[in-house]
Amino acid sequence: SKREGTSRRGRVWDICIVHAVDVGGQRHTPIAPLETRGGAATSTSFDSIGDEPPPSSGAGAEEMARAESPAGAPPAAPSAAARTLTPEEADALQRDGFCVVDDFLPADLAAGLLAEARRAAPEMAPHQWVFGGAKLPKPGIHELDMHHPRAESAMPMFHRFFMEDVPGVVDQVARAASGPLWPHPLGRAATGPPAAVSLKVQRNEGLGACFPLHHDNPGPPSKRALTVVVYLNPEWEPGDGGEIEFVPFGAAPVRVAPLFNRAVVFRSDLVLHGVEPAHAERFCFTVWADSPGVNGPSECNLTSSHVGAGAHHDGTPDGLVRFFRSSPLQRCLARSVYRREMSDGLRKCLTAAGGVGERAVDTVLKAHNAAADSQLGHPLLGPMLAAIDEAMGRAPATDG
Repeated sequence: SKREGTSRRGRVWDICIVHAVDVGGQRHTPIAPLETRGGAATSTSFDSIGDEPPPSSGAGAEEMARAESPAGAPPAAPSAAARTLTPEEADALQRDGFCVVDDFLPADLAAGLLAEARRAAPEMAPHQWVFGGAKLPKPGIHELDMHHPRAESAMPMFHRFFMEDVPGVVDQVARAASGPLWPHPLGRAATGPPAAVSLKVQRNEGLGACFPLHHDNPGPPSKRALTVVVYLNPEWEPGDGGEIEFVPFGAAPVRVAPLFNRAVVFRSDLVLHGVEPAHAERFCFTVWADSPGVNGPSECNLTSSHVGAGAHHDGTPDGLVRFFRSSPLQRCLARSVYRREMSDGLRKCLTAAGGVGERAVDTVLKAHNAAADSQLGHPLLGPMLAAIDEAMGRAPATDG
């Protein structure tokens, strides 16, 4: 295959011609494809800075069993373990790709899960994340995955909730996740292979630990389609931090406080988000549900057909922003569009709770900036990124 620019070797991502793909019956050249290397998404998407790849995405699947619903099973009856989304919440989910749901669980269940998370905190392991093909610790954050062999003995209530109730909760949320922004089937009503579900319980020490901007599904081989985060913080007050911040592509951020028994629901491959530094102990758990159709070629290969006016948008700066806001292809550009915000979030993350050392911080930030530079200097992507900045009313993202 013909390549443009420098070799991918040693790079987090580059812009190169890899192969031609069919889009709408025509062959177009991917100028910014999401690729896989070593089992994790790399290239034009940033790496999995949220967490390690889940078992359902190809990492550790041979060691861990997955919670699966029976093949061909009918949709479950409404789950008593979580309330049904209101029409207003469902409208937000369908319109924006995310929504906020208060009083999500029965109060006694939420209180019991919090008590168990506090009691089992010593059983949680330090959070690991992937950047540039290497695993790094995320200081101040500890987790326990319900797929882990010790999960049932360490957190029996959570494990029972995961095995018995979570599939029904996913089905219930899936009923609201419909419309153009939700093209992939979810839950037990899904066609094809049964959906895999995973759950992690998390404790933030409250020493400034945070998450930089990321998508929960950064690209292949992940099949994550739906994310549900449930917060367990009855004493949270303004100033405690730890808010989740949603960043709809090209639009104003939406910050949500991690209040007790509040859930946030969002599309894993579409909604860019981060977590503000926490200054008080913070508990939550996250459920991810897979869908077999996620990360098809049209969702991963940004081609020349997406740059100019045509079938995808009208070519104006506002048209570009509207298109990418509703497309997983935004993952191909997020690192360049949100270069400053990601750089700031990476530094905060890596220096929290004692940090990982200035050398590691410098290495990560240099890789991040080099990745953005490779797109900003590209003859097709550079002008498009400048147009997106224009639509957002700001100067182009450059190092500084």
